[in-house]
Amino acid sequence: MSGPIGGLEFAADSNSTREWWESRRWTYNLRLAIAGWVAFAAYCLVSWTLLPRVVPAVDIEITLFTTLFQGIGYLIAMGFANLCYLLGPLVETIVNPHRPETLRQTLYGLGTAFSVGLPFLIPGYLAWWSLTGPAL
Repeated sequence: MSGPIGGLEFAADSNSTREWWESRRWTYNLRLAIAGWVAFAAYCLVSWTLLPRVVPAVDIEITLFTTLFQGIGYLIAMGFANLCYLLGPLVETIVNPHRPETLRQTLYGLGTAFSVGLPFLIPGYLAWWSLTGPAL
């Protein structure tokens, strides 16, 4: 153990912790980017096929402006996801497991699955609402 920082004892191999997590950040961001594009495609598909059941088609707009606006919003969300990514090494440092590889794989897997699944909530909700809401 090295000296305490903020009342917490950090593991002596904190550099290996940081290296492990940072070596996977690019893959994490690539998965987030792909999930964003696929979720946007799902959003468009739902908007053009199912949503007209419950919303007048003239009120559904997917324009260059709305696409750019949503893209910028997604980039901001990716920035927030990268801040949350830092929870992995923080939890590992606090827990200080005897077998860090198991904890790392679990935290990385759960965090990535959550982050990749999150963008699909909007098209999923719109599809559910379109199929269960009152038809026009």
